Amino acid sequence: DVMWSTNKQIIEISKDKPLNKAIPSFMSYFSVQFGLYDGYVHIIEDETKIKQDFGPQIIAGIVEKVLFKIKNEAYNKQIER
Repeated sequence: DVMWSTNKQIIEISKDKPLNKAIPSFMSYFSVQFGLYDGYVHIIEDETKIKQDFGPQIIAGIVEKVLFKIKNEAYNKQIER
């Protein structure tokens, strides 16, 4: 997937290059900000390929820890809990 993506993998945002100028408004994205201005954006090209734990895994990678694991349960079983 990454090999064939048409967009940059990670885009840096800052006071000089805010989120609304870093990516087009129609695109899906995941962003992580540190403070008021600095952070990173990942453009999501195909929303159907994003797993449920995409965001937590990004944060876990940043802090270099395993925060938790999401169980692969059926939707109905998750509702019962």
